[in-house]
Amino acid sequence: NMPMPQRYRLSSCTQGKNMAGEVSHIISYGQSLSLGALSCPVVSNTDSAVDLMFSGGLRPQEGDNDYSCLKAHAEAEQTNANVAMGETHCTGVTEMIRSLLRSENGKGASGHGLCFLSSACGTNGSSIADLAGKYYGKLIAHITNGNGLVRSCGKSYRVQAVLWSQGETDSWGCMSRSAYLSAMRALFDQIDATYASITGDTMKPRFIAQQMASHRYRGAKPYVAHAFVDAARMYTDVILAGPTYWVPHAADGVHLSALGSKLMGALMGIVYKKTIIDGDTWLPLMPIETVRRGNTARVRFHVPRGPLVFDTVSLAAQTNYGFTLADAEGNDLPISSVTIEAGDTVKIIAASSVPVGAVVRYGWGNGNIRPALGNLRDSQGDGITIEIRGIVYPLHDWSVLFEEELI
Repeated sequence: NMPMPQRYRLSSCTQGKNMAGEVSHIISYGQSLSLGALSCPVVSNTDSAVDLMFSGGLRPQEGDNDYSCLKAHAEAEQTNANVAMGETHCTGVTEMIRSLLRSENGKGASGHGLCFLSSACGTNGSSIADLAGKYYGKLIAHITNGNGLVRSCGKSYRVQAVLWSQGETDSWGCMSRSAYLSAMRALFDQIDATYASITGDTMKPRFIAQQMASHRYRGAKPYVAHAFVDAARMYTDVILAGPTYWVPHAADGVHLSALGSKLMGALMGIVYKKTIIDGDTWLPLMPIETVRRGNTARVRFHVPRGPLVFDTVSLAAQTNYGFTLADAEGNDLPISSVTIEAGDTVKIIAASSVPVGAVVRYGWGNGNIRPALGNLRDSQGDGITIEIRGIVYPLHDWSVLFEEELI
């Protein structure tokens, strides 16, 4: 191993730790949800036995920019610019990866030669343009220091995944679906180029995204949320874990509670394990076929683990379980019934014939609902759960928000 310069050293809390041969850096980027804003008090309050963060914590840029060494991964609360920040997605991600490695592969991450470095470098309230511009230096700092620290320890370094938690500011600013999709693609290409320039690694990171669901907070339409579905269909490096509406939120209905942040992280961890470690493909619970015949509309879904369920226990029952129909001009079409058939299809009976150009929507929201809700999920949580403070939570996949034309 290379000698370790004073600039890059393991802190006392990691001395003697069996750091694996490859350190995978998981970076949480975006706006406030990427930082755990209002996710207080933290629900993960023990140091990791194997995983790492910077000496300045998971959010060193929110403190004194201390990147001098690595230490044990731990969630912590801090306040900057009067914003309380707590539980990030990071611990949920790494704990779920390790849990699945044990249950599905027979040994934990360390047994597979894996060690995770986690960090969160987003900016509260930022647009996607600002994350690609004036705040981009925070991401550069995390990659530069992560690469330097890990390689100075004689280990290999790789950013396997960037967790993308953004869209609220641009949604409230009425950014179009196509404009956000283009901006997201451009930013992810920029990150790829930055990562390759700093590390020399030609393998590109994956972008594991959560679909924001708080568009109604300021009366906006969910067009930015819909762009996440487009990206998941179009780009193999963009992996949509799922929407955020199913997890507990803070009092404002926009930010996630500490429990919600960890649960969302656990879902991202499932996706990380399936795609990056197992090499499988992943799509969330999302529509793959829409048809109309007379007064009937059918939506067939990609279902990660069947069957489909309308769950009115985990979430309060929504009108027509969150489904709406609209004509080509956007006028609502009355619905008589919504049912599940064949385990993967939702059947919607309209009060009259569904016209040409009509669309089916899910999670559109009525009034100022924060977040917009629906009740459709799969049954993944029957087999995959996470225990948090003595309570076991099922990790189902909930349908993404969408608007699709009926063919």
